[in-house]
Formats: sequence, structure tokens, C-alpha cells
Amino acid sequence: MDIEPADAVLVTLKAEGLIPFAIMGTVSTTDHGVIHSLDDAATLAKKHGLWVQLMVVRQY
Repeated sequence: MDIEPADAVLVTLKAEGLIPFAIMGTVSTTDHGVIHSLDDAATLAKKHGLWVQLMVVRQY
């Protein structure tokens, strides 16, 4: 997750009268090895009053 563009999008959405309510992050995945920074997601969520939804996938 690139925090600066995500922050800009949230500001734009709010200015348009929309109400973002959550940020989704991936802790692990079996496809691409994508792992988002939980600290960044939590910081952005706190700044904008959002919930954080984490997706955790366990590879067997």
C-alpha cells in the first residue's frame, strides 16, 4: 500500500461527499507474496477515522 496516494484518494473522496469507512490490507497471500505495512494502514486509518480490515491467508 502506497500511503501518500491512498491518503490523497481519501481526502478527495471526503471532499466529494463520500464516506470511506475502511482500509483493507493483505498480511500474506499465496499468489504474489504481497504484504502491506500494518503500521502504515493503521496510521492512515487513524488519521481518517477508518476501520482496518486485514486479510490473512495461510499457505498449506
